[in-house]
Amino acid sequence: MTISKRLFSSFNFGLSLFFAALFFVVPAAAQTSTGVLQGIVTDENEAIIPEAKLVLRDEKGAKREIVSDANGNFSFGELAFGKYRLTVEKEGFAMFEREINLSAANQKSDLTLAPRTMTFRTTFNF
Repeated sequence: MTISKRLFSSFNFGLSLFFAALFFVVPAAAQTSTGVLQGIVTDENEAIIPEAKLVLRDEKGAKREIVSDANGNFSFGELAFGKYRLTVEKEGFAMFEREINLSAANQKSDLTLAPRTMTFRTTFNF
């Protein structure tokens, strides 16, 4: 086999490998249908809120529960794209609710909790 035939054969082989790799990689990247929802839980003064209970429900009612870490961070992994209802509870704060439409592989949603308001009623008997 001559040198030019070897070079042409090597080039053909390399080009074939490139297109084969492209054929398998591009569709895999385009077909992502799951994502991660992550963020941080803070109060109105931007102070972190650790150990907040987060509940995420999908449209069928299935739920996942997690707790924010010591830095207020949370992460729900491997979620199918779609609509969710997120609730957050922490003692001393009003319950937080948000509709989430997960449509990206890595979606960030920071959450701000408001303090719980308390109402006192005093009754005087004379």
